[in-house]
Amino acid sequence: MTNHFHLLLTPEQADPVPQALISVGRRYVQDRRLGKAQRAQHDALSGFDIEIHQGVTAADLQVAKTGTVRKSRLECPQCGQSTPMSMIRGDRRGEGGCEYGLRLWENADLVPRPGDVFQERLYCIRWRLPGLADLLWAEQHERKGETFPRPIPDWVPLTQAIAGLSEFLDASDRLDLDDLRARDWLDEDVALEQAETGLAELQAAKAPKVRINAARARLEDLRAVVVQRTADLDSLADRIPSTLYRGVDAEDLERESRLLELLRKRFDEWQAKGYFPSRRIESGDKTDEPIRTRGWTYWYHLFTPRQLLEHGLLSANISTQQNRELQVALLFGIGKCANWNSKLCQWIADSTKENGGQTFTNQAINALLNYYTRPMSLLATSFKYALNSASICASAVATPNGALEDLPGYDIWITDPPYADAINYHALSEFFLAWYEKHLPKLFPDWYADSKRALAIRGSGKPFREGMVDAYRNLAAHMPDNGMQIVMFTDQDAGVWAVLALILWAAGLRVTTAWTIATETESALKEGNYVQGTVLMVLRKQTSDDIAFLDEIVPQVEIEVELQLRSMLELDDREDPNFSDADYQLAAYAAALRVLTQYRGIEDIDVAYELARERKRGEESPIERIIEDAVRTASNYLVPTGLDAQLWKRLTGEEKLYLKCLEVESHGDYRSGVFQEFARGLGVRDYRFMLESGKANQTRLRTASEFKRREWGTEGFGSSPLRHCLYAIHQTAEQESAKVGLTYLKTELSDYWAQRENLAGMLAFLGRLPIAHWARDAEAARLLAGAVENDHV
Repeated sequence: MTNHFHLLLTPEQADPVPQALISVGRRYVQDRRLGKAQRAQHDALSGFDIEIHQGVTAADLQVAKTGTVRKSRLECPQCGQSTPMSMIRGDRRGEGGCEYGLRLWENADLVPRPGDVFQERLYCIRWRLPGLADLLWAEQHERKGETFPRPIPDWVPLTQAIAGLSEFLDASDRLDLDDLRARDWLDEDVALEQAETGLAELQAAKAPKVRINAARARLEDLRAVVVQRTADLDSLADRIPSTLYRGVDAEDLERESRLLELLRKRFDEWQAKGYFPSRRIESGDKTDEPIRTRGWTYWYHLFTPRQLLEHGLLSANISTQQNRELQVALLFGIGKCANWNSKLCQWIADSTKENGGQTFTNQAINALLNYYTRPMSLLATSFKYALNSASICASAVATPNGALEDLPGYDIWITDPPYADAINYHALSEFFLAWYEKHLPKLFPDWYADSKRALAIRGSGKPFREGMVDAYRNLAAHMPDNGMQIVMFTDQDAGVWAVLALILWAAGLRVTTAWTIATETESALKEGNYVQGTVLMVLRKQTSDDIAFLDEIVPQVEIEVELQLRSMLELDDREDPNFSDADYQLAAYAAALRVLTQYRGIEDIDVAYELARERKRGEESPIERIIEDAVRTASNYLVPTGLDAQLWKRLTGEEKLYLKCLEVESHGDYRSGVFQEFARGLGVRDYRFMLESGKANQTRLRTASEFKRREWGTEGFGSSPLRHCLYAIHQTAEQESAKVGLTYLKTELSDYWAQRENLAGMLAFLGRLPIAHWARDAEAARLLAGAVENDHV
């Protein structure tokens, strides 16, 4: 079982892009050395000998992580020259704007042409080795003419496979291996079994003690032989790796050439039958990237020849099935294979796992410089999958319709609307529809197999808002007065929620209830501020004629937000929480909409005007201000666990932000967006001085010792009681004496005795932080908290 790794090559630098980190745990990296024949002059395909190094130093690992492409520039490791990737592509400015320089691939291009700017090169293969014990047991059974599960194909001789593994052993171990193989393990096991049976029979027959003792001694000897054999076998097996990363040799390249030949023979037939895509990539916001940066023009260009051959062989089996449900299930499997086995799949080489990511690790079509191909055996988890199903006790009909079309009437509508242009579903779906194109019309004659881009409600301005109003108004018109709509929505922009409120108002709908459900799992590949939940809102037709004033709405929103959060907190499992801090804030948006839309309108707000109006950057609508207030209410309500609620009320916004974000860190959440949301909710404009790291998924605050004297004594946070606590913790940790920290607090805080209870509460909270990089300071905080609590006049 093998994984194949590919690099993109550039002719100007003759350098593989990028330098690759293959395995952190096993310390494998890819390196390049000029071949002897090419030291004076080299070309793109053969200029560098790519070597795979194992057991490299930490410094080498760091260099590999850095790579040779940084900030869209190619950094040549040979000459040190830095070249923009746009220059390598040949992009230039023309009269009509930017003109892209890459040759556009044609339908018959399975691989780059020799003159193309970018080439592709197989540079590494990961080999999964069979277990030594499995091979030896199979050998033992085959000697007896017995069948035994082989860990290798039938056409590979066992002796050859064992000899290959023995290359990892030293001379002494190979002698031990020869001794093990020379023995008859099956006879040894039979002798042991017979000895156990014989002893049991003697004991049952109450034979003379001498005979029983002799039988027991023989049994122990035989058992010792088998136990030692197992120990020797395990010891040898432990010396042989289960996985190897190796460079590419002539035989590997010959196999790749043969594979390409096999695919070319089948190309026309398979494409005509839809075994792999024949559709062109239509230009769009998300689909221009592979065209612009690689020259790929057909969807199948996003796959290597090996991937196309694998998927094509699987796809060919669909039409041979007689059962339509099975054909549909197989078609889903092809889509899963395409998602997990394309040129857009990233290799994950961290210390905890080594495997491949999927194409859509985010909602984009990102062309990679370093990618991998799965072997057919590893596609089993994608092609063979568990299809969860639920019985519906009614007739069901699935028809593709647009939300603006003349629809049949239904009691319930369930929608998952677009978030302006946050995710271009219509364009991204074409990646999968390209694989389904020829199959869908056969399976569902009344369906269409294109994305219907023209019908998508796109953009973020007036046309988008009007399209959303028309869609929801149309759905409302096709449901009875007691009907409902379920809307799934996830966004953390108050402006987007304000627009949604206006859309629902204009469509004649109101939010009657809402709850947050966990819909996302944590992933190391996800970056930025993603939430783990989605808000489900139940909409009913607007039947009220009540009109409210803005000053009446604000306190109602605050009460509703607190009720929403209280119910979620009561339901959540503190030991294994379902909701993140960002999800609680998300619930505040929905609670605000529930209050706002219960009225037919709000005095002084013209819904039609607000929907049509294009606001300037940074300008807030009255509705947006109400929703922002809901977020502030949520931020103030979410008191960090272990901190007194009365103390929380007495803190400034910056102090609250610091302590709340420490709690976020203690939950293992380092997303920058969560920090931003709490800063916004608590009214803190600038908190960058608090951060030790601001990188996505690595955002964290400075510890007391990392702060030292930074921002000490400045206006605002720098002069706050919390800042003095942090400096006192730093001094306590540095001097290893709580007395030093206590003296500092009593000296610097003129109102120390009035603040003593607050100081003790904050120090106790900091002392309980279960964060690794806070361990030293947390211990100091606990000592100092005790000193403050026990301090008396």
